[in-house]
Amino acid sequence: MPYLLIILCLIPAVATAADPWSKRDVALQATYFLFHALDWGQTRQIARAPDRYWEAMNPLLGRHPSHGRVDAYFALSTLAHVAITHYIPSKYRPYWQGVTIGLSGYCVGRNLSIGLGVRW
Repeated sequence: MPYLLIILCLIPAVATAADPWSKRDVALQATYFLFHALDWGQTRQIARAPDRYWEAMNPLLGRHPSHGRVDAYFALSTLAHVAITHYIPSKYRPYWQGVTIGLSGYCVGRNLSIGLGVRW
């Protein structure tokens, strides 16, 4: 029952019409996708070699995530990012995208600093 109540409360938020995307929104989303894909590949490397890398830093993945868990997390978080970006009012989108690009860029940079390359 509590889950039904939560879902019913969220329906108005999803039902609102989203603002159209500007060229800047699309460019920022593409930049986010780039960094997110790089982080995804690096995290897959961590999953393949848990003895070489101490642990993943993402608390949602756990200390030593499986390959499947990494793929599921990044696929779902990519879809969630698109949905959130789509429904955020256009004047706030660059802030959201900027923060998430910065976080993904930080993760990629940190992973590079511990010896992870950029490959799948």
